[in-house]
Amino acid sequence: MRNTLAPVIASVVLSMCMVRPVFASDAENIAACAKAAKDFANVTLNQFNASYEGNIFAQSVAKWSNVYCEVKLGDVYTLQVNGKDYIYKDYAGKASYDLNSTLKSKTDEAIRQLKTRISLLEERASQVSENLKKPNPDRTAAIQFVDDGIRAALGPSAQSPSGASKASPTPQAALPTVAPAPQADAKEAKKLSQLQRANSQKAKSSAGAKSADDWGKKNIWMERGKDAVREKLKDPRSAEFRNVFFHRGPDGVPMTCGEVNSKNSFGGRRGFQKFVSAGQVDLTYLEEEVSDFYTVWNRLCVR
Repeated sequence: MRNTLAPVIASVVLSMCMVRPVFASDAENIAACAKAAKDFANVTLNQFNASYEGNIFAQSVAKWSNVYCEVKLGDVYTLQVNGKDYIYKDYAGKASYDLNSTLKSKTDEAIRQLKTRISLLEERASQVSENLKKPNPDRTAAIQFVDDGIRAALGPSAQSPSGASKASPTPQAALPTVAPAPQADAKEAKKLSQLQRANSQKAKSSAGAKSADDWGKKNIWMERGKDAVREKLKDPRSAEFRNVFFHRGPDGVPMTCGEVNSKNSFGGRRGFQKFVSAGQVDLTYLEEEVSDFYTVWNRLCVR
C-alpha cells in the first residue's frame, strides 16, 4: 500500500510546489491591503491584526476592525474604510467606476455612429464609382457629392481629401472655421476688385440712391440677387434660401448676401452654402466657387 501511494503523494507535492509561485502569498495580500489603505485613505494598519481568509480561485479577504479588503494576486479589488468605498471593483471608488462605465458607453455609442457614417461614406463612394463608369460622367458633381459626405461625417471644419482633385475645374470653398488670409491670391483679388468696381459704377449711376434704402427696393434687389444665384445652380428649381439679407458694403455698394441649398447631379442636396450677389450672374459668387470666399464675404456682407 505504501508503495502504491508514494508516487501519488510525490506528484501532488510536486504540483503544489510548481503552482504555488503563481499566487501571491497570504502575507503579500495582507501587505497589499495595508498599502492600499495608506495610499487611498491615509490609514495605517497593523498587518498582524488582520483577519484573513485565503482563496485560490476568487478574491481573498483581509479584515481589520474598520477596514474590509478583497485582494487577489496582490491586487486590491475592494477597499472599504469606515464603510466608505475607496477601491470599488478595481477603481478608485464607486464614483470612478460609474464614471468609467458612462464614458465607455459614450465611447461605444460614438464608435457605433462612426461606423454608421463610414457605411454612408462607403455607399456614396459606391454610387460615385458607378456613375463614373457611365458615358459623359459629371466629375465635378462627383467630387461635390463625396466632399459633402465627408464634411457631414467629419464636421464642418474637416478638410475633404478630394478637394484638391485635378478633376474639378472650379476651386473648392474655404473652410468656414479657418480665418481668411490677409490677402487673397491674385485671381481672387481680381474678382473682388471687379465686383467692387462694377457695383460702385452701379451705385453712382443709380438715381435716387437714398430711396434705394427703403424696404420695397431692398426686396427687389434681393430677388434679383436670388435669381442670379439660381442661374448658377445645377438645378435652379430646387434652390432653397435662408438668412438672405440686403447690405451695403464699405463703399455703399448694394449687395444680396445669404445661404442657398440645392440638388446636385445625383439628386441629393449638397447642403447650404453662402453666396454674394450684386444682381448679375457674372457678379454673383457661390462659396464653392471661390477658394478664398470669406475674404469677399467679410468685405461685402459682414454687417
